[in-house]
Amino acid sequence: MAQFDTVTTPSQPVWRIQEQSESVCRKLGEAVSVDSVIAHVLINRGVRSVQDAQQVLDIHNLPVAYFPDAWVQTAVNFLQELPAGANILVYGDYDVDGITSTSVMMAVLQALGFKPQFYIPDRFNDGYGLTDRVYTLVQEWAPAALITLDCGVTNVTECAWLKQHNPAFKIMIIDHHQVPDPKPPADLIVDPKLLPANHGYFDLCTVGIVYHFFNQVFAHMNQTSPLNDYLDLVAIGTVADVAQLSPMNRALVQQG
Repeated sequence: MAQFDTVTTPSQPVWRIQEQSESVCRKLGEAVSVDSVIAHVLINRGVRSVQDAQQVLDIHNLPVAYFPDAWVQTAVNFLQELPAGANILVYGDYDVDGITSTSVMMAVLQALGFKPQFYIPDRFNDGYGLTDRVYTLVQEWAPAALITLDCGVTNVTECAWLKQHNPAFKIMIIDHHQVPDPKPPADLIVDPKLLPANHGYFDLCTVGIVYHFFNQVFAHMNQTSPLNDYLDLVAIGTVADVAQLSPMNRALVQQG
């Protein structure tokens, strides 16, 4: 249930708050130790019990969720098989999720000792996802690997071309869009849409995927993760991508 509706007049929009019982809002607020205004918002968003309100507000007792160990091990192998200090092409997207996830991924790769270069496509000149531009970038920059962010799962043709012309070239796709059949021939696809719909990470956008997945990668490699320093970018990307504020996303937004 929406918190607001809006009526547009010729002069300006008029915001109308959906009304609720003041006493109910006050009682709910007292029960969960928040202002009645916050309780009002919770009710307008469908909360109907004290327990539901506590689950929404308490981000410190989230169910434990992990990406599959096989994905994490494949990512570790992917990174460890690259030459030390290798150049990696990070190909993002032009929206906020794409830009923030690219920024965070650059920090991840630098912390791991690589020399990443990024490319953010132009919305009008390049369009969405991998295009012929990636062939030129690979030729000119000579990276050892390609990591796509917020794109890639639909680029079967482009990934197949890159693999065909250089079978040793490594490709990792990190995306949150629906994965097609057949999948692109990448070395690893990290996409929560491949997980059950009730998985805690199912609604993550790309920057949230980078945060949670590479925290697991750093832990597996027994290295300190720098990712908590980038929670502000994770929150911005999550909100700007209008990701559903499921418990995991809500926690990222609040922590960021």
